[in-house]
Amino acid sequence: LVQQLQNIESNNINTVQLDFEFVFPEINSRIEFGAKSIIRDQSVQTYSETFDSQNGIFNADTLANFNYQYDERIFSLYGIFGQQIEKFKYQFGLRVEQAYQIPELLSTGESIPNDYFNLFPSAHLKYAVNDQNEFGLSYSRRISRARAGQLNPFTNYADPFNLRRGNPYLQPEYIHSFDLAYLFESKLFSISTSIYYRRSKGVISRIKEFYDNNTSAVTYQNLNNTNALGTEWVFMFKPYSFWRTTASFNGNMVEYFTDIQGLNNTTGYYLKAKINTTLEFWKKTGSFQMSYGYNGPRITVQGVVQRKGTLDMAFEKKLLDGDLSLGLRVSDLLNQQAFYMDLTRENINQVANYKWMSRRVFVTARYKFGKVEIKS
Repeated sequence: LVQQLQNIESNNINTVQLDFEFVFPEINSRIEFGAKSIIRDQSVQTYSETFDSQNGIFNADTLANFNYQYDERIFSLYGIFGQQIEKFKYQFGLRVEQAYQIPELLSTGESIPNDYFNLFPSAHLKYAVNDQNEFGLSYSRRISRARAGQLNPFTNYADPFNLRRGNPYLQPEYIHSFDLAYLFESKLFSISTSIYYRRSKGVISRIKEFYDNNTSAVTYQNLNNTNALGTEWVFMFKPYSFWRTTASFNGNMVEYFTDIQGLNNTTGYYLKAKINTTLEFWKKTGSFQMSYGYNGPRITVQGVVQRKGTLDMAFEKKLLDGDLSLGLRVSDLLNQQAFYMDLTRENINQVANYKWMSRRVFVTARYKFGKVEIKS
């Protein structure tokens, strides 16, 4: 099979933001408010041709060719009030948002606009027992929007047995987030831990559909909701000025609720961890960094997926009083980054393993030509 493909993509983002903050020292408080607008325009044009050996010409792949335009407009206003009363700190905020998401199928002349108005309140409370110990309690309402690619309905035929397509009718995902946190800090180490609960409505989820002709397609749909209860830990250890190590852990239990045909409600557990250590030497002109991440199997409404973590290493040396930096970095040293899935739907089971060419060596050089200082 001989094909030729032309793919043109553009992504333009314009952001305008205005912030104002005023401090009331007599009551040890502050007020902040502002406005922000985000205007995003993206386009994707794909034109593919397959060679016809009998006639000696290229013919257009009409199913695979498309012209897609995505426009996003987000306008928001926000206000925050915070105050400290002896050992207590509290803060309340509200963000008002009007959003427009418009996927346009220029190839077919269709436009599927989605506009919505939202209020996002937040509240934070902290209590400092002493200089080293602090407790916190917080609530916030959040939003997770579908990305341009998730809204693109045109089908990707790169693998004819495993197709990919977006869903232009996706709705935003809304999250109610509750956190109870504790922080301990000292010169030698610090511990930050929290227990959290997340209730999400309209969760944007990757769904795989199977067809009678032995093909399948990955697409996206809104689940009813999920409940997640978990804990997160961040440990930072710095025994010497030239050596620091950070380790993090996140584990949770998630309940999935859905009314999508062929999918059942389910409950699963997920663990992930990461450790990073950095050493500085040669009077802090040289540094060595190593990091390793672990992602455990994750239960979904269709089965189990797992993206395996990597071991990365990097070295950097500064020369010429820091103006010149030479670096060497190796990604996925053990060559283990991969993706595994075991999915079931309507009496069909699919097991797949994907392996990327992830082990790479990067050599970098950076030089500072000067420094511009602006004085008012």
